[in-house]
Amino acid sequence: MEYLLTIPGTLNNLNDYISAERTNRHKGAKMKASNGDIVAVAIRQCMRGVKIEKPVFMEYLWVEPNRRRDKDNISSFGRKVIQDALVQYGVLKDDG
Repeated sequence: MEYLLTIPGTLNNLNDYISAERTNRHKGAKMKASNGDIVAVAIRQCMRGVKIEKPVFMEYLWVEPNRRRDKDNISSFGRKVIQDALVQYGVLKDDG
C-alpha cells in the first residue's frame, strides 16, 4: 500500500537548527517543535486514521523555489522532523 504526505511550504534546514541549538537549546527545541507543527497539520489532512504496523520504505521529494538551500541540509533535518511527527501522531509505531 502507498501513502502520500505532502507538506506545503518549507521546513528549516540542518544548518538553521544547529545554529539555533548553539545559540540556546530552548531556541533549537522551539524550532524543532514549530517544524513538527507544520508536519502535524499535513498528517492530519493527508493521513487521518492511518496506522502503519509493518516496516515501511520512505521516499522523499524536496521541492525548493530556488537553489539557495542545500538539499542535503534540508533533507537531514526534514526527515527527522517528519518521522518524529509520524510516530508522535500514531501513524508509525516507531521510527527505528
